[in-house]
Amino acid sequence: MLFTVLTLMRAMLGFAFGAFRRSQVYAEAMARATSDAEVRRELGEPVRAGWWVNGRLSVSGPSGEARFTTPLHGPEGDATLSAHARKVRGQWIFDVLEVAVEGRIEPIRLHGPVAPAQK
Repeated sequence: MLFTVLTLMRAMLGFAFGAFRRSQVYAEAMARATSDAEVRRELGEPVRAGWWVNGRLSVSGPSGEARFTTPLHGPEGDATLSAHARKVRGQWIFDVLEVAVEGRIEPIRLHGPVAPAQK
């Protein structure tokens, strides 16, 4: 019985995390983080996302809101990507997009345009 409950919980978490990872806002945030020269210098290459995503995502047509964190890993260190974004007329606008590197006081703030993420 315990095995069945644990298996169902794992499947539900996998579905929820997978849906979040397939979202446009997550893809855009990850594209900015993994292509940023300072993030790559701090973490080493390749920069990879952890499997855990903590936050919420609400989308209704051309509008929405997202707030999430997810771990990042590289051969030289670990970090946490934090994003707060709103979707306005179909475009995601990041109010906060930063990478907090373990052992570093100030986070790396990610600004500027990025190529649109592929769905």
